[in-house]
Parts: sequence; C-alpha cells; structure tokens
Amino acid sequence: MEETFNDIKKFELKLDISGFFMAVVRVILSILIIVLLIAMTGSVVKIALDFPIYMDQKVEIALKEILINVLMFLAVVEIFKTTMVYFTEGRVRVTFVVDTILIVVLTESISIWFGGKVENIFALILLIITLVITRVVAVKYSPKE
Repeated sequence: MEETFNDIKKFELKLDISGFFMAVVRVILSILIIVLLIAMTGSVVKIALDFPIYMDQKVEIALKEILINVLMFLAVVEIFKTTMVYFTEGRVRVTFVVDTILIVVLTESISIWFGGKVENIFALILLIITLVITRVVAVKYSPKE
C-alpha cells in the first residue's frame, strides 16, 4: 500500500512539472506572437515608406529590393503560422518548418543571383532541392490526423 501511494505522488509531481512547463511555453509563445505581429506590421510599413526611394532607382534594383522584402515578410508569416499551429495542435508540422526555410533560402538565392555571386548559387540550388524532397516526403508520410 505504501509503494502505491508513493507511485501516485511521483505521478502527480510529474504532472505538476509538465503543467508548469506548458504554461511557461505558452507565455513565451504568446510574447513571440506579439513580437511577430509587430515585426510584420513594421515590415509592411517599411516597404510602403521605402517605395518613394525605389522610384529614384533603376527598375531592376527597385524590383529586387521589393521582392526580397516581400519574401522576408512571407518568411515571418510562415513563422507566425507555425507558432499558431503549435498553440492549436501542440506540435510543429515539418512542412511548416521546411516552408519557412525554403522561403529564406529562396530569398538568399535571389540576393546572390542579383548580386552576381554565382559561385555560391550551386550550393543553394542543392539545398533547395534537398528541402523540396524533404517537404514531399513529409507530406507523403505525415501522420494521419
């Protein structure tokens, strides 16, 4: 009887620690969501405020800057989406993480391409292919809902 009571107490202690951990994680993620919303708002404002500056530059340079800013904005949106899914489902989907990394890598690829540094582009292409394969495998073999 004594051993059973001790086992129950240990189980209750583990549940209390787990609950505390999940509460701390939720608080930290809530702060992260607020920071991400501020960053998203700031990036949209920055793109809008920089628009007149782009008008004084060549079209290619202006479009490159706008494209890179928009792609970085989309990366932040993907991080926001991943955080929200963690709140609702309690886990992070591999496809969301791979999508975020793909957007960032594509942004870097475009920067390198426009910058004329072609020697690094092949490594990025290999990375993109690997990420695409990872995403396809993650979708095909994802756990059933």
